[in-house]
Amino acid sequence: MMNKEAGNYIIKALIAAGADKADCNISSSRVDELNIDNGNINLLRSIYTTNITMKAIKDKKSGSISVNSSDRETLDKAVGDCMEAAEVSMVEEAEDIAELTRNCVVGSEAEVDLDMLHYRLEELVKDTAKRFPKIILNEIHASFENGSRVHMNTNGVEMEEIYHKYDISIEISARDKDVSSSISGYGISTEKLDKPFLDIGILTQAFELTERSIYPKPLKGKFEGTILLMPDVFNQLLYTIQGLLLSDGPLIDGTSQWRDALDKTVAASEFTLACIYSDLDLVTSGSSITHDGYRVDDLTVIDHGVLKSFLVSRFGSRKTRIPRSKNYGGYFVVEAGDQSLEDMIASIDNGILMGALSGNNPDSSGEITGVVKTSFLIENGKLKEAINETMISCNLLDIMKNVRAISKEQICNGNYKLPYIAFDGVVISGK
Repeated sequence: MMNKEAGNYIIKALIAAGADKADCNISSSRVDELNIDNGNINLLRSIYTTNITMKAIKDKKSGSISVNSSDRETLDKAVGDCMEAAEVSMVEEAEDIAELTRNCVVGSEAEVDLDMLHYRLEELVKDTAKRFPKIILNEIHASFENGSRVHMNTNGVEMEEIYHKYDISIEISARDKDVSSSISGYGISTEKLDKPFLDIGILTQAFELTERSIYPKPLKGKFEGTILLMPDVFNQLLYTIQGLLLSDGPLIDGTSQWRDALDKTVAASEFTLACIYSDLDLVTSGSSITHDGYRVDDLTVIDHGVLKSFLVSRFGSRKTRIPRSKNYGGYFVVEAGDQSLEDMIASIDNGILMGALSGNNPDSSGEITGVVKTSFLIENGKLKEAINETMISCNLLDIMKNVRAISKEQICNGNYKLPYIAFDGVVISGK
């Protein structure tokens, strides 16, 4: 069945089976994949996927089932299983379905341009060999996804998104004679193939720094200093903030330390964070409709240091009495600052430029510890040698109020648009 046909069938079948309310999400896509391993194309295939999730609510109890086929036999069995799951679940007053707001069809279809994709990948291999002779492209995975998503429910909601995007993931290291650097991974997303991949995101700088990190030195001693985050690490930090402080889970269970901080200062005054879905530089394909049946809108989360919104779903809203958010996070955009990256480095007496962090998932206290990778010592305003065997420790809530500087450069890889950011008051430990 087609997506809408399957959705109508599911909704009618769940009501006929006794559901008071029901909804479903149906997605189908074709993914064309191309791999390059050590400079050689070794895979070209197309994968077709279907994913269906249905939910039934009966007597304030809900059941959900997921299947990956839309044939009638599979759907009929799933409907029965869904109703059985609802029968044995606990009463949950917060369970509901989306009200009818504005039905819509968003997005557009496109066909994969395999010739241009192949050209851009070959260009990446050749330009890397020419500009960065010590870089090893261990693996490149490229894909083009063309798909559609439908959300339907018994309130008359019928929302559809049609989307397409290219995703490129690159695993690199650097080698000089018999010595190799650690392995790093980077990703970019784009809806067009109008730019060389090295011109998107942070790839050029990442390749430069990886070449410089072949011979790292252990950092000696322990001091309190400054960490200057590259945008990829900054993006990881923002996802930590989302998961630890802003989203359904920590707000429902009461562990978020920002639970009562709405309209209060939680970060430095120069820090403004938004989740933007309308920016044409960001590839939000496949994400313009929420899983619970709403069209997403742009959202400012922190405005000049003041918390203005959480990232709460309909269910989370009913559990916490916090208004449902315009979107549920991701696609982070942080307002640029007034210093260049060069000036930021020049202003730091003791610190590190951090390209990656391998560490713990912070608990509700916000304590972060980890080992830095692809990172460099900053001393007396100069970027020095690559370092290893170095750890950092800090508190997430503290450093958000301890922003030293934000760069005027913004880096966009299709999934975020972020500057470089420096935090003071971080404990940096070597041998």
